[in-house]
Amino acid sequence: MITCLHSHLKLKFKDENVDCFELNENSHQELDELCFSYLNGHSYNPDIDKHELIEKLGERTVEKYLNIGIIREEESTKVSDKPSIQASDHVKNVSKVRFYHSLFCEWYASHHVADELVKISNSPAQGNMDEILEDLDPSHLQYIYRFACGIKAEAAKRILNYLQIAEGNFKFSILCILEQGGNIDAIIDNVRHVCSETLQIRTQDSRIVQRSVIQLAEIAVSKEILISKLQLIECFQQVDPTKKEIILDSKVRLPLLNGINSLWIEQTGKRFSQDEMVDIFNHISECEHLSEIRISYALLPYSFKDDRVLEPLRANRMQVLWYPSEQWFILDLHSGNWQHKTGLFDLARMITEKWLMSFKILTTKSLD
Repeated sequence: MITCLHSHLKLKFKDENVDCFELNENSHQELDELCFSYLNGHSYNPDIDKHELIEKLGERTVEKYLNIGIIREEESTKVSDKPSIQASDHVKNVSKVRFYHSLFCEWYASHHVADELVKISNSPAQGNMDEILEDLDPSHLQYIYRFACGIKAEAAKRILNYLQIAEGNFKFSILCILEQGGNIDAIIDNVRHVCSETLQIRTQDSRIVQRSVIQLAEIAVSKEILISKLQLIECFQQVDPTKKEIILDSKVRLPLLNGINSLWIEQTGKRFSQDEMVDIFNHISECEHLSEIRISYALLPYSFKDDRVLEPLRANRMQVLWYPSEQWFILDLHSGNWQHKTGLFDLARMITEKWLMSFKILTTKSLD
């Protein structure tokens, strides 16, 4: 978008001004630093006093960005409450500028972040990485991180290390991995590291986060990287057997992934029918490398008698585990019955109205 705005204004110049304009387009270090200073510790598109901006960047530069459309000017009224001043001075007009979109401000700030992180990498005496990133909240200023990862590979390495250590930022680091450029080996190493942990897709995740996890998993599969565990937390809706996809409650689709070792579905209070479980069993039977599926806090059929469904599970040596509450069961792939974890008795022998009522109470509390 920024390039488009530059190109649009460039068409209006005379030939002798084009070269100078193109040179200025790629030289914006002062603006980068300024944007970083305005966003550091904040989470919004700042209003900037025009005179203050002119003092820092120069009038010619400010007018250039106004003409391009990257920043825009607004007049506002300021009322002074200072005593002992003339009535005419209590109210005055103030020229404010702000970026056309907050992403523009984050774009320029990300260049400063990338440059500073590379300086730290090349010379530890330059400063500490935490001093650059600690006041940039990823939940509000995510594009500073993502843009910086795409601008310089060395900065991406620093940012990913920082995010994966910091509590609560593991999921966000996936978005940054997908922005990386540069050495493909470094990118694959990051993918391998993330996939060694548990990948989660939750109902409260935005669609972009859900799709990013899926995209990361697809990259891993294409590079023959095994994903140790994928958890679908309160977001499973159904299996589409015709397209061989899992549909999430957000309508995002999870394709058949052959690189998952263990699939966990946590769906509190849901009652799965025989047909729904058949679709799930047929789906997982086609997932190469999948050795285990766990379903938690849901109510499943008490037995499965269709050997056409069970035989592929047996052939793949699949473990099917059910955690309806504190107790858990494993599906006997020969009889089709659930066995207690000790393997000493079938679930059918211990089904009572009291146990069903305990399940209903537990799932109701979980949903509350």
